[in-house]
Amino acid sequence: LSGIVGYNSGKVSGTNLGHINFAGSATSNVILSGVAYRGQLEDCVNGSETDKTKGVMTFAGEAGTTEGKGSIYASGLVEDTYNSCKNSVNYGAMNIAGHSHYTAYIGGLCRSGIDNTHSFTNCSNYGDITVSGEIGDNVFKDNKGADCFIGGLAYASAGSENEKTYVNCHNYGNITLTESCTVGGATRIGGIFANVDENTSKLVLDGCSNNGNITINHLSSNYEASNFIIGGCFSQLGGEATLTVKNGLRNNGNVTVNGENKTSAVIVGGLFGLANTSTTTVVESGYLVNTGDITYAGKAKAYAR
Repeated sequence: LSGIVGYNSGKVSGTNLGHINFAGSATSNVILSGVAYRGQLEDCVNGSETDKTKGVMTFAGEAGTTEGKGSIYASGLVEDTYNSCKNSVNYGAMNIAGHSHYTAYIGGLCRSGIDNTHSFTNCSNYGDITVSGEIGDNVFKDNKGADCFIGGLAYASAGSENEKTYVNCHNYGNITLTESCTVGGATRIGGIFANVDENTSKLVLDGCSNNGNITINHLSSNYEASNFIIGGCFSQLGGEATLTVKNGLRNNGNVTVNGENKTSAVIVGGLFGLANTSTTTVVESGYLVNTGDITYAGKAKAYAR
């Protein structure tokens, strides 16, 4: 379901003010996008700056079956972008209240940019992301893939070895996991990205920031060896990626973790939750700055870092 166009390989421009609601059931994936499923976006808007009831997305149904891997994919603007996304903004809130039998991939702007080379310029998310449903089933408790990934801008920077660039892109939306939310596997949450994919070798952030708060009100997993990794900007830098920062990188949002941890670990960082030893961060100009408060008020089963 998309607000303007389903599938498009060319340029998309326009505004969606309508609601996007999925209350049914699908035996496979459910894909929701504020503007387009795919396309090259320019001057696109989902929702309204002055009326927060516009452009709201709600998943209240069921994705997949207990016999198959069905996931929820939710994006404020576009599921996967081709080449570029320019001068675009999402104001619409995203409410994930249904049941995904496998995994959840959620991004304030997009799920991921899959092209060999892609760029986001002057794009922002103001929409709050709230997850209150059930992600993953007991049947997948030994499969670490039944996870929940949430990014204020995008779930992941994924794709090939070529460079991905984000210029003047900001997240202002709050990310919340409510008391009723359960996750079958691991949880990765970042104010900008949940995950930098192991296949991404070059990622450039130029003047980007997270300004939204991240609040985890319930830590529950059906897979005890899973963990929560939360970062004000990035949950995890994976693989052998090189992150280049220009004009600084800031997290201004607070990260708060409540509840009892029923998983193996809770890892929280003001900018990065976890950076693999094979990743490299290069700061060409500006500084890495965190101004947000980091608060753990929960009860850890194993350890909290």
